[in-house]
Amino acid sequence: MRSDLVAQYAFEDPRLRENVTLTAWMRGRGATKILSYEIKEARVQGEEGHVKLHLSYQPTHPQLAHRPPTDTEFEQQWVRVDGEWYLKYRSFGDPDSSRGTTAPTRGAPRSAEPKGAERE
Repeated sequence: MRSDLVAQYAFEDPRLRENVTLTAWMRGRGATKILSYEIKEARVQGEEGHVKLHLSYQPTHPQLAHRPPTDTEFEQQWVRVDGEWYLKYRSFGDPDSSRGTTAPTRGAPRSAEPKGAERE
């Protein structure tokens, strides 16, 4: 959320980081400025978490920057790997490959965050 793309990349599922370099991942970021971010609900089921978010954002591309801010709600899926939470990786071939957003967002399921796992 603080525009630290290196820190955001560290929250990506290790499977994604095995297949996508930091440089390639960063190319897909930065076209949107996050104005506000709110976790509406977090639930944990075993090693998976679901986080419902409310996001307000503004495009930064010069041809779109005149547009008013946009609000949206969506759900992110998270996975716990070796006691750490990561945004769940879904390849484009997966039946549900959409994460609900292309904006860089962070917020592991709070109710099950491992002790000492505060990352921001």
